[in-house]
Amino acid sequence: MVKSSTSGRPLCHDAYVVVHAASSFAPTRVDDDADCHGFTYWAEAVRVVLPAGAPALDVEICRARGGGGDGGRAEPVAAACIPIEDFTMGPSGHLHCLSYWLIDSGCCRVCCRNGIVNITMKGLDSAPTMRTLS
Repeated sequence: MVKSSTSGRPLCHDAYVVVHAASSFAPTRVDDDADCHGFTYWAEAVRVVLPAGAPALDVEICRARGGGGDGGRAEPVAAACIPIEDFTMGPSGHLHCLSYWLIDSGCCRVCCRNGIVNITMKGLDSAPTMRTLS
């Protein structure tokens, strides 16, 4: 269960994910209701383009503040760094189910675990210079 970095309470709603890959990123929708046994859940695919030589993919959990959407501000809560090698093995289209510890965005100079993120990824093409992930 991910906890808010400001209040320390479980993050049950108004959360979204941003996937960063080098110069591109893709956000999910804001989870307004915790419909997965009280945990935040996004049943949607996001696509990012990985340039050749990219070392990692960053997954950041944020909370929408002040009404959410473009008018609100984002509060980073936790993040995980996913090495490219973890999901580039296998043929194009191979499905990878992965879990990573989230590190609290509010900790300074100390790595504090703040939940787990479970992700499913697959490579959509195997172009030698770029790879699109969903």
